Amino acid sequence: MIAVNDLKKTYGAGTKAAEEVLHGVSFELPETGFVCILGRSGSGKTSLLNAIGGLDVFDSGSIEIDGTRVSRGNSGEMERQRNRNFGYVFQNYYMLPEHSVAYNVFLGLHSVDLNEREKLKRVEDALRKVNMLRFRKRLGGELSGGQQQRVAIARAIAKSPKVIFADEPTGNLDEESTLNICALLKKLSKTSLVVMVTHEERLANFFADRIIRIERGDIASDSSDWERGALISADKNAVYTGDYRDESFTGGAVKLRVLSAEGAESAEITLVVEDGRLIVKTDDKRLLTYSNSTVPPYIKEGGRPRLDRSQFETEYQDEAETERPPLKRSGSAGLGLRMLLSELRTSASKKRLRNFANVLFIVLLSLMLLLSISDINAAAQVDPEKFITVDSHVIELYFDFGENYNSMSSQSLPDYISRFMKLLDETGLDFELIPDTTMRFTYSDGILPQYGYLSMSLGKYNLVSTDRLDPSTLVCGRMPERYDEIVVDRWVIEKCTEKDGIVQNFIPASEYLLGKRLYMERKNYYPTIVGISDSGQPSIYLSKPGIFSVGIHGTESIPYSEFVSITGRTDLKPLAPGECALVKENASKHYTDRLGTEYSINNIMPVYVREVVDGAFYDDYGITAPLILADEDFEPFLRRAVETVTHCDLWCADREAVKKAINEELIEKLGGVLSVEVRDTYEKEYAAFM
Repeated sequence: MIAVNDLKKTYGAGTKAAEEVLHGVSFELPETGFVCILGRSGSGKTSLLNAIGGLDVFDSGSIEIDGTRVSRGNSGEMERQRNRNFGYVFQNYYMLPEHSVAYNVFLGLHSVDLNEREKLKRVEDALRKVNMLRFRKRLGGELSGGQQQRVAIARAIAKSPKVIFADEPTGNLDEESTLNICALLKKLSKTSLVVMVTHEERLANFFADRIIRIERGDIASDSSDWERGALISADKNAVYTGDYRDESFTGGAVKLRVLSAEGAESAEITLVVEDGRLIVKTDDKRLLTYSNSTVPPYIKEGGRPRLDRSQFETEYQDEAETERPPLKRSGSAGLGLRMLLSELRTSASKKRLRNFANVLFIVLLSLMLLLSISDINAAAQVDPEKFITVDSHVIELYFDFGENYNSMSSQSLPDYISRFMKLLDETGLDFELIPDTTMRFTYSDGILPQYGYLSMSLGKYNLVSTDRLDPSTLVCGRMPERYDEIVVDRWVIEKCTEKDGIVQNFIPASEYLLGKRLYMERKNYYPTIVGISDSGQPSIYLSKPGIFSVGIHGTESIPYSEFVSITGRTDLKPLAPGECALVKENASKHYTDRLGTEYSINNIMPVYVREVVDGAFYDDYGITAPLILADEDFEPFLRRAVETVTHCDLWCADREAVKKAINEELIEKLGGVLSVEVRDTYEKEYAAFM
């Protein structure tokens, strides 16, 4: 049993940035059961979990564990409790990717007094419980996210801890893996206490025996009694037909199926059917989403999957508790020779190391590594925000002429890049092009009049389409509705504001920037921050017209439908593809002199300048773009802007699959006329840290 008494915690105590995150929290936890700690980002739930689990110190109060009192200064006793009684599962797995699954679990037994044979038996038993025994020789880096999390749980339970602390263990997993992990933790809670921090209320309501809600460092509620209904799938990548009214219509060249949500407004749609394309026209302000077998949201027949309590309880099986081993005695052996040799064989076979010198080098390196490992729990506290600077979905592409390029050819480098992009499209992989931009978003504020306006660059981040942002990750604000509205992840803001500076010191929290405008040097694009996300990625999310506006070969533009919707200017007739209109207030003479003629944006994208629109659009509506383009032009223009430069970013749903397709298939198909260098900065930074 754990008793928490008047626990208080302040970050940055004694500084101007001091923040009290726990305000005298008190409660008791049972010996077994599944307890969920719920709360929004920044509420103090993770700080509470870390304090109870001995991963962070607290300022005052105490924690009593099975009658043993642990105070702030009693770190030795807390260390003994960690080694003897606690297991940990984190959101980011913290596996050694270059080592086997068995080795990762084996390291979790470093603190217990068991011989090597007994440890190996526990590794096998733990992997069997999480259904990962058949993967015991697989390298950690070769597993999926769900599989890695199962191994992390096996590592936590191998020593049969009394308490398992889980901090957002499903935060990086898909729907199926999330349910499997929660079901596994529920099973473990029959013989151990499981304390899980999560923001997903639906999971807590279904799996938990008790829910503790944290708000701004205080316990808002503590309940073991609520109405437990079925667990309905929250998969955002699928639309289930059973959730809608289903109607079919046949007429002319069209067989149409309409799925309508209850209470949804009717939609007026014009559909043009041609041999080579389908044209969809709508003046509706709602988002129009394209889907097929490779692009979400996927349309699936039937009702949304649900898991009933009775079904779950029927499939649930109790397991006998494994005996908890004593702590390791001083001077007793840690990693055994048998495990070391097994790991060397696995590494050698995976890396195809055959000669004696390479194997000997790995032996020496492994021994050095083992001598340096003192506490794997301390290593598990690593924060990726300290060393990662790019979105984990993004790779960079650099283009040049290949070794087989004929200088006498009439084909230019953009021609070959265009062919490459078409081949990449044909793979069916899910990706998006992000054009190169040399400028960074900057925030400016006249905080101190004597200094005038002071600026702060937002530092390192990736531009990502808002189509890729999960709305549930918003911690404040809303999703963008205009071309000049953006969402900034708190990672970007906090990384920027941790540096010392006049502007940085006046920003108390990420939410301060909500509603503020940014600017980008030499660009007439001033987006407003309408949302702050906690997506776990150092990214800024904006619309595709916004991405086109800031790219090197793009230009500041607003879609026709948005311009009409925002301003109500019905006198501006619809623009056909290839036509544009000028906003006189924002357009320079460079543009207006082209009225009635064809103008080529950055000499690569021809448009016909049809008319000039007069009005105070900046003062009345905040519109800064000089060009109004047809909605249909943004996708091809964005593609063209990427194909005419030698560098671009690629957002990939599956980064490794895209890299493999490029390196093993596409470059070869181009016959060596194009050189494509793939740079994976995320992988490089992560590997360098590991």
